[in-house]
Amino acid sequence: NLDIKNPHQVEEDVKDPKELLAKYESLNVEVAKIRQQLKAVLDEALGQ
Repeated sequence: NLDIKNPHQVEEDVKDPKELLAKYESLNVEVAKIRQQLKAVLDEALGQ
C-alpha cells in the first residue's frame, strides 16, 4: 500500500530559475514604486 501516490498531493510546477528571478526583480521594482507613492501620500497627509 505504500507504493500508491497520494491523490491529494499537489503536483509541483518546476519553473526556470532565471524566469523566476526576472519575475521577482520586476515585482520588487513595482513594490518600490508603490512604496514611494504611499510615502508621498502619507507625507502630504501629515503635512511634512
